[in-house]
Amino acid sequence: MTDAVAPALAGLTAADMTEMLSSEHTPPFKVVSVTAEALPVQGGVCDLAKLTLEYDPPNAAGPASVVAKIPKADPGVRAASVAVGLYERERSFYAQLAQAVPLRVPGCFNPGDGDAAQRPLLLEDLTAMTAGDQVAGFTLEQTQALVDSLAELHATYWGDPRLDGPEFEWLLTPSHPEFSAGLEGVVAASLDPFLARYTGRLPADALDVVVAGAADFPNILAGCAAGPHTLIHFDTRADNWMFGPDGAPCLSDWQTCARMRGVHDVAYLITGSVEADIQSANWQELLRRYHTALTRHGVTDYSWDDCLAQYREHVTCAMLLMLVMIGTVAIKSERGEALADAILSRAVRHALEVGNR
Repeated sequence: MTDAVAPALAGLTAADMTEMLSSEHTPPFKVVSVTAEALPVQGGVCDLAKLTLEYDPPNAAGPASVVAKIPKADPGVRAASVAVGLYERERSFYAQLAQAVPLRVPGCFNPGDGDAAQRPLLLEDLTAMTAGDQVAGFTLEQTQALVDSLAELHATYWGDPRLDGPEFEWLLTPSHPEFSAGLEGVVAASLDPFLARYTGRLPADALDVVVAGAADFPNILAGCAAGPHTLIHFDTRADNWMFGPDGAPCLSDWQTCARMRGVHDVAYLITGSVEADIQSANWQELLRRYHTALTRHGVTDYSWDDCLAQYREHVTCAMLLMLVMIGTVAIKSERGEALADAILSRAVRHALEVGNR
């Protein structure tokens, strides 16, 4: 059964698209036809659709198709997302940073255009790229490429004083009051459902590490707010990555981009998105690769010992953030259950592993 296009996107007219795209393309043109196709989103806070466009004149310079992204209509989801600035943050990223970051990100045709909670973002159509699969997990070769990309991103903004200034005050920080309070509440509320689902399915020591971590989550989150700071993505799970024909990665969904330790992105990636046996055998090599790449890109004030210690902290934090899978609508579906089981089993296993070495 084909998913229905969200009404806010299904209602976009040719005139709407002409108005939203015209400022980005010359000479002037007119969109004369819009065909919308829903794109699946697992438990997200936005709806997506692929919009195929026709123009007058037919050879106009506008894109043949775009991906339109708009906040979900559900008032609870929208209100919570607005409170922590998700929509405005992504629009700000595309307006101020997307063209400068050193890794591939989707292009945006209308950055900074209108009310972020009401007006869709029009993004480059990358649906032909190979999307990451959270259930299957990444191969070692894919993970190495992603670690290299993250290291270059983090090194580019390492210790950049602009990130602490008014120009980028929209960047998320773990100390953001609504964000931290929201995370603490969701983690606490997810603990009982986690235990109900996984007691008897995961070892007792695995359950214990989650219970202990959840009780200490406010302190863990506060600790992860310490430096060194750089620009990070924050949500580097497999579903947010795509690969081109040459294997080059592209990172999407910048609603939670943050000013934080770079190693968080690496910990979140390896903890939830790398198949368990690959993760166990290679996490130290992957972290070494990241640290070496930072040094190669000019970071000279970050020791291996600090990197390893902070990685361990952020693995615990990542494991607890992944508890939210239990409380989302994604787990209501068959794929959602497989997704939650894959992420949480990997995360708990890895938290135990890095805590014991």
